Amino acid sequence: MSVRAEVLNILERVFRQHGFASLLLRKADISKEEMGLASEIVYGTIRNKTLLEEQWRPFTKHVKPRVAALLNMSVYQLLFLDSIPSYAVIFEAVELAGKSEKEFVNAVLRKVQAQGIRKPEGNTIEELAVLTSHPLWILQLWKAHYGFETMKEIALHNQEPSLVYGRVNTLKCKKTEVAQMPDVRMLEDD
Repeated sequence: MSVRAEVLNILERVFRQHGFASLLLRKADISKEEMGLASEIVYGTIRNKTLLEEQWRPFTKHVKPRVAALLNMSVYQLLFLDSIPSYAVIFEAVELAGKSEKEFVNAVLRKVQAQGIRKPEGNTIEELAVLTSHPLWILQLWKAHYGFETMKEIALHNQEPSLVYGRVNTLKCKKTEVAQMPDVRMLEDD
């Protein structure tokens, strides 16, 4: 089974059965080399679900849950993962679609690709709910407690990927070697 097929199964279980993405990823048959991509697609799709649906909903009426998960993960790749060519994303999505949905999935993804990403400004609470994929009720709660600007900052900050912290095992390598790695920022020992 391909990585994207595993990702689709995980997303379908998360959205339909309220499964835990971290547990499903751990149990999935995905190689270590592909786990980074799979995790990025799963967590990115979940984190941006409302924004992603906003991209393809204008071109559809009613969509089966599995097709919705497929469109969400494909639109996430089209809009947020520059390292994957658009034609590859669309080809894989069409391959994963059922026989009767192949043309539909192809047409919707081509339209999304042609229109580009439509991001709301985030100047109203409704726009911010779409932009950050937060439920409207939680934004209203934060707005009541903190005001609009602080609520907006919190919602936007929630969309940023988390930092990963680690400790250098000095028996295996030197701190100076790790410090020279790209995307590594060393913290001082206290």
